[in-house]
Amino acid sequence: MVIYYGWAVQHEAHPATPTVLEFLECELSTLVSHVASILLVDIFPYVSSSVYAAGQTMKYGLGALSAAIIQPLVDHI
Repeated sequence: MVIYYGWAVQHEAHPATPTVLEFLECELSTLVSHVASILLVDIFPYVSSSVYAAGQTMKYGLGALSAAIIQPLVDHI
């Protein structure tokens, strides 16, 4: 979805195209996150709240780490 979004912006497609692609990307991201949380809770049913909290901590921690890594790369380019 990110590649399609970049392609649509680069080729100056109709403004609705990147908007729809961004919406679909967010929906897909949310779906994957919820499925992963459900899977973790199903695998570890007796400690489900701890597993869910650990999953959320990893998700947001990796998000912060990727943001910290991406900005120096963008500045370098």
